[in-house]
Amino acid sequence: MEHRWHLLLTLLVVLGISGARAADLASIRGQIQSISTQEPVTDDRLVDLWKSVTMLSPGELDQLLRTGRNTYFEQGWFELAEAYSVVRGDVTARSARIEQWHRNWYHHPASALVSRLIATEPLEGWPSAPKRVAAVLPFFGEYAEPSDALVEGLESAYRDVEATGQPVPEIALYDSREMENPEAFLRWLAQSENVDLVVGPLAPASVEAMVTLDHLPVPVIALNRFTAPGFPGAALDLASDQELGQLAARVLDVAQGPVLLLIQNDDWARSLGQRFEQVLSWQGGEVENSYMVETTQNLESVLASALGVTESRVRADRVTAIVEREVAFEPRPRPEISAVVMLTGPDLARRIKPMLDYLYAGDMPVFASSHVLGGHLDPQRDRDLEGVSLCDLPAVLNGQMENPFNALGYDAGLLSLSGAELNGGRLSLDGRTGKLRLGVGGRVIRTLACVRFKEGKPVPLPVTH
Repeated sequence: MEHRWHLLLTLLVVLGISGARAADLASIRGQIQSISTQEPVTDDRLVDLWKSVTMLSPGELDQLLRTGRNTYFEQGWFELAEAYSVVRGDVTARSARIEQWHRNWYHHPASALVSRLIATEPLEGWPSAPKRVAAVLPFFGEYAEPSDALVEGLESAYRDVEATGQPVPEIALYDSREMENPEAFLRWLAQSENVDLVVGPLAPASVEAMVTLDHLPVPVIALNRFTAPGFPGAALDLASDQELGQLAARVLDVAQGPVLLLIQNDDWARSLGQRFEQVLSWQGGEVENSYMVETTQNLESVLASALGVTESRVRADRVTAIVEREVAFEPRPRPEISAVVMLTGPDLARRIKPMLDYLYAGDMPVFASSHVLGGHLDPQRDRDLEGVSLCDLPAVLNGQMENPFNALGYDAGLLSLSGAELNGGRLSLDGRTGKLRLGVGGRVIRTLACVRFKEGKPVPLPVTH
């Protein structure tokens, strides 16, 4: 260790950083080395190290990043410090750079600090204690049932908060079909209806119509994601991209090589499979092969082929024919497959997992999308998901509610009361759709609950960053 310390000081002097400052920088490297090799790493130690790293000047960071001699851990800390400092005066740009750092360094110890470092552009006029909240939703047509569930969730959240003795706002219902001119409608709500905050709209077209606005007359929590940049409000949604990103990260935590995808042969699952493969690739993973499966197939034959067990049996038959006697043989899946991911509905998943066990893949890590639960737990049938890992809404895994829109409405209620604290990314909130924080551009980032099934029950997986 003493020899390494001497080398670090020598290198820093060569870079033109000398004297006491060189010793300070070598000390920072020592802190990084300590945190990367010792467990547990406490929050205080991470914060102390971050304070030291951010004391580096832009010139020092630039020199350190160009040495080409940094360890993985050192490079990650220095790149994060650069992302944080280089656009210090622009909150949105800085947050975007930190988000990009997090995608590249997802498993780095400094990832634990990202949620604190990301500060969004504060949303304009967010009330700390709204007195009247408007639920602007499509109460007729194809979105009528989800809208009713959203309102039930919103009311449930306010009842729970009121039970603690805190004041809650009045809820006023409005049909989003009246919002032909979004800016005029929102101004009318604020000026004539005394509305402090709007929850909604839900339909994609209504949300997109508000993206073009430079200013919102009243703060808005939209309930669908927006595709164009520049939305001046907050957006809380159930889009699958957040689940897929977290599922891919979980897969890569254990997978040492390519992944086998088993996709239900339906349009929704094929689309999900394409997106998951893309997300996995972005995170540095690789799909070994994708197989379409359906309930009418001979699953044993399809899965044996996908795992390479069929070829293994053929090779054994050839050996038996050559030596002209029975050979002790146990089929094995192809060694290059390091994990299996199921993107299927509940019935198919509960047939696939037992068949994987039968085909000698019982020790292989198996993951699935939340679709395998169908929105609720079933302890008896979930025994067929033994060992399967997945990420889903906390409300589903805790048995709190089965309708995802009910959970979405509940969290919209919590956000409406906590938005002033969340504004600027200063804290997170434990909701029923996930752990919530306000991300870049106003989208609410949801960290889902991740579990592994054991004896029909979901067992929480360790929290990762």
